[in-house]
Amino acid sequence: MDKIKWIWNDTLHHFFSRRLLVFSIFQFGILHYYISPVKQYSILADYPAAPWILPFLGHSIYFPFVFGISVVYFYSDIPFMQRHEMNVMLR
Repeated sequence: MDKIKWIWNDTLHHFFSRRLLVFSIFQFGILHYYISPVKQYSILADYPAAPWILPFLGHSIYFPFVFGISVVYFYSDIPFMQRHEMNVMLR
């Protein structure tokens, strides 16, 4: 029962954090920047764009770099920089 409590607390801590909000806003901005020309072209051609364009976003050298940096930011978690872990490090 104690493991379930810790898993639940850890899940809430990671999914409702400022880090996820910043990551989501940054990813939305980058995807909007790279997909807006495709959207404009699909409007001009009067043909809908398919979701299969997402794998082809890596053609630019900057998109995988920016995406990789943001993923590293999201998954980097220094335990002694959080409030609830500061006491553990001081002991």
